[in-house]
Amino acid sequence: MGMIMMDVMADTMCVERSRFEPEDIQGQMQSSYYSIRFAGALIGSVLGALVSNKDIWGWGLTFNQVALITGCVPFVLVCPFLFSLREKYRKVPLSLSEGASSDMIELPLDERVPVYNSTATAMSVMELTKIASAPDLVYPYSYQQISGTDDAEAAILVQRCKSDLTIPVSNFFEDIDEEDTSELSPLSKQCQEIWQTVQLKSVWRPMAFVFCFNMLQIPNVAWQSYLQLTLHFEPWVLGAMVVAGSFMTFAGVVAYKYFFFKTSWRKIYLWSALLTTFFSLLQLVLIFQLNTKYFHISNYFFSLGDDVITSYINGIQFLPLCIMYMKLCPDGAEGASYSMLTTFGNIALVCASNLGNIVASFWDVSNEAMREGDTEGLWRLHVFTSVISLLPLCLLFLLPRNEEEQEELRKNATRSRKGGAVFLAVLIGSLAWSVGAAGLKLYENWSF
Repeated sequence: MGMIMMDVMADTMCVERSRFEPEDIQGQMQSSYYSIRFAGALIGSVLGALVSNKDIWGWGLTFNQVALITGCVPFVLVCPFLFSLREKYRKVPLSLSEGASSDMIELPLDERVPVYNSTATAMSVMELTKIASAPDLVYPYSYQQISGTDDAEAAILVQRCKSDLTIPVSNFFEDIDEEDTSELSPLSKQCQEIWQTVQLKSVWRPMAFVFCFNMLQIPNVAWQSYLQLTLHFEPWVLGAMVVAGSFMTFAGVVAYKYFFFKTSWRKIYLWSALLTTFFSLLQLVLIFQLNTKYFHISNYFFSLGDDVITSYINGIQFLPLCIMYMKLCPDGAEGASYSMLTTFGNIALVCASNLGNIVASFWDVSNEAMREGDTEGLWRLHVFTSVISLLPLCLLFLLPRNEEEQEELRKNATRSRKGGAVFLAVLIGSLAWSVGAAGLKLYENWSF
């Protein structure tokens, strides 16, 4: 629970700060953030694979020791940086000295002009703009300076944009070096903001596609059993597959940042879905052992190659969704909105897992069948789960083509109470189903 809360808070802070990026590169901060995140996952998977084979290699850590380290490492890494989360800036009106002019003068690129006042210290662009409570207070999209006589008390530098916008003199802020003691928005107000958000056509339309797409990414729940019980993959091999997958996911995220950032979201989802299905169906070669009979490729390398390519594609597909979530969040309600949107998308993946358990009951893919090498049910299940993932492409028109189209939809501000009600009903129903399925599973496996 704590890790999930930290994850949501980190995502929210990233979204808030991404709003200050120039429009033509907005989303690059998220790309860097997730690149670092997946790089950490890569390091963790490597270390996990190395220390989790004590029974085979004779050295390593027990499960309890790994669990202890996993719990302590985040605490040790986060605590030294908690001070940076302290908010110590709030709005304090300042004024120019008498006779000062308010002519707008464009400043050279990247020239820094701090806010000056007899009691104020210099504030960075981020510190100043992040506390603006309305778009007309401090506009973070152009370089401007309020100047006048030599003793002008205030000047501000913000980021460049296409148009020049006047900043009211009374809307400057100073560093009072005090912790922000403003009260949090009450729960009722946050719920109202969420309700207003989900009614927007620019929100529920793309999220309808996201939910359907994620829910039909049904996993083959018997695949790991097949690798271990039929092909007799050792734990270190499975660990190596996880490491390779983590590395290629990281590579996919980096590739999107540098090579596919301007590519249409629809094209990314279309081609990633088609390629993922193609490589997933290639696993039939492994199931029928055609790779060893005709191509003389070992089971290890064949399965590893498929996982690597699929992870790379998923890494490329991951970031457009995060950028879209950022674009959907209304100003001032990033935390509640972003957590709701990510929950809506992620709960669909949980539902997909539940569907995987249901579909697996249609054919015999039990552990006993895998031990006996009976793959009759496995290949049927694999074809079903691979092909059905293409169905959501029929709803691809609900997804904006790119950031510009999403921004146009957002400006439209068309609302639908019915769309918002369906959104919340699906979210609440999915949460109830997931919690109920997990509780039933615990009850069935509970040993009295």
